Amino acid sequence: AFQALGDWRTALTYFEQARERHRDSGDRDGEATALANIGTVHLGRRSWPEAISILRQALKAVESLGDRDAEATLLNNLAVAFQGLGDLIGAVEHLSKALKLHQEIGNRSMEGTILNNLGSLSYRARDLTRAREYLEAALTIRLETNDTADAATILSNLGTLSSTEGNTAGAITYHERALQLRQETEDHEGEAQSLYKLALVLASDGERKEAAHLLSRAIDLDTAYDLPSQERDRNALAAVLASIDP
Repeated sequence: AFQALGDWRTALTYFEQARERHRDSGDRDGEATALANIGTVHLGRRSWPEAISILRQALKAVESLGDRDAEATLLNNLAVAFQGLGDLIGAVEHLSKALKLHQEIGNRSMEGTILNNLGSLSYRARDLTRAREYLEAALTIRLETNDTADAATILSNLGTLSSTEGNTAGAITYHERALQLRQETEDHEGEAQSLYKLALVLASDGERKEAAHLLSRAIDLDTAYDLPSQERDRNALAAVLASIDP
C-alpha cells in the first residue's frame, strides 16, 4: 500500500522490519520475499546501486529455495536496475537468464514480455539484427496468445526498427498492421499514436499530403477522446503542412 502511494521511506522501513522478523524466526522464504520487496522499493526510488545489491541477495536466497518463478522475476528486476544505470550489457545478461527460465517453466506470456524488452534493449544498443529477432519472436507469441494490445505495440516497435534500417515499405506495413489492431480493439490512444508514426514515415518518404491526412485523423481522435497527444499531433501537422509546396 505504501508503495502504491509513493511513500517509499515508510515502505522501506516496513519491509526491513519484516526481513528482520523472518530472519530471526528462521523463515527463509519470508526473508527472501522481504528482500525482494526491499529491492522493488529501491527500484521505485531509482536507487539503482542499492537495488542491485539487495536484489542480488534476494536472488541468492530464492535460488537456494528452488523458487524458479521468483528467480525469474528477480532477474527481470535486476535487468531494470542495470538499465537504469545505463548498463545495457548487464541488463541484457539478466534478461537473457530470465528468458531461459521462463522458457523452461513454460510461461509463454512472460517469455513474450522479456523478448520484447530484449528487442528494445538491443535496439538502444544499435544491434538491429538481434533486435529484429527478439521482436519477431515476441510478436509470434503475442499473436499465438491473442494478446492484441501487446502485439500492436510490438508491431509499432518493428515499424520504428524498419525505419532505422531504411526500410520504408516495411515500416509502413508494420505501422498499418498496428493501426488495424488498435482500431479493432478501440484503443483510441494507440490508434492516434499509430496514425502519428505512420504519418512521419510517409512524410519522410515525400508523401506529405497523405501524412497530413493521417495527422488530421489523429487530431480528430485527440479531440474526441481528450487524448494527451493533441499538442504532438498538431505540431506535427503544422510542420508537414509547412513543407507542402503551394
